[in-house]
Amino acid sequence: MLPLPDPVDAVTTGQPACVYAGLASRGALLWHEGRRAWIATREESVQAVLDHPGCRVRPVNQPVPMALAGTVAGDVFGRLVRMNDGEVHRQAKEAIVAALDSIDLAEVRALTRQWTTRLLAGHSTHLAFDVPVHVMGALLGIPDDRLPELTSLTGSFAGGIAPNASTAAIAKGIDAAGRLVAECSERLHLAQAESLLRRFNTAFARAGLDDRDAVIANAIGLLVQTHDAMAGLIGNAIVHLATRTDVTEVECPVSPQVMAIVRQVSRRDPSIQNTRRFVADDVTIDGLSIPAGASILVLLAGANDDSTESWEFGYGRHACPGQAIAIAIADACLETLIAEGALPAAILSPMAFQDSPNARIPVLDGFTGTAQ
Repeated sequence: MLPLPDPVDAVTTGQPACVYAGLASRGALLWHEGRRAWIATREESVQAVLDHPGCRVRPVNQPVPMALAGTVAGDVFGRLVRMNDGEVHRQAKEAIVAALDSIDLAEVRALTRQWTTRLLAGHSTHLAFDVPVHVMGALLGIPDDRLPELTSLTGSFAGGIAPNASTAAIAKGIDAAGRLVAECSERLHLAQAESLLRRFNTAFARAGLDDRDAVIANAIGLLVQTHDAMAGLIGNAIVHLATRTDVTEVECPVSPQVMAIVRQVSRRDPSIQNTRRFVADDVTIDGLSIPAGASILVLLAGANDDSTESWEFGYGRHACPGQAIAIAIADACLETLIAEGALPAAILSPMAFQDSPNARIPVLDGFTGTAQ
């Protein structure tokens, strides 16, 4: 039998869906010798793994990556709701959902249109990264003049905790984490009651987690999740829109055509292609016994193949609580780009993608940077 193709390498290829379909044709749950990991390839196996209490987001014996242990970045990482399971996760997730659900999506769209226009005028070269983090930072209560640095620090921290981070990137991420903690700590002290940072604080207390450090860490986590995921969603939608001629005018606050395209891209060309789970106890999934200590690569983009739902935002207890906000930002950003006539006239072929083991972010000059 032919060796299995590498699903991680597929993330930055022209047609990852073909790789995922090939893997799915071999089985719903496969052992990949090269990756030394199990691969969940189909919607039913993806759902089963994400649902299983024995499949956790971190290895039992390594709650924080070794390179971050004992640093401020490691402390932030260890408090992130998306990096925890069990009761701590349940309480923190409850708090985050409550805080995010209180956000007015009309305000999100208005902030997005404002920052898209301002950053276009300022000739941002990374607009797909900059706009979402500026919007989330503004919602958290960060002053406008601090948002450019906040965005830069968020990018550095995201790069430092990435699975493929270099030694230099990790060092830069650790430094950024300290500065982000200081910024958010100061803003939590000064924040107005309606700011998202203050709402986080209130929601965490009501959920039984009176932990200021957890509030700050998860505010930073929200920025980090926004950074790559939103850049990929907006970037991939720009690629789609640049090949279309039928979406040229926006006659309502959020164009139905744009909304449909964002949702189609989220399903068919998602920014987050995979996630990982680590087996805490011996488990049986899809009739296969998987021992404790094993790792599973979960092909979210593969699950999208026959699904009417987007798996980009995860599923079950670790599903992203900010999906509605993310979609609103992408809709409003793209609507504004169309209205401003700012979409690229052409897309280079073949398309290049930023180096990442799980995020599919096209290299678009002026939007996600330039190819090195």
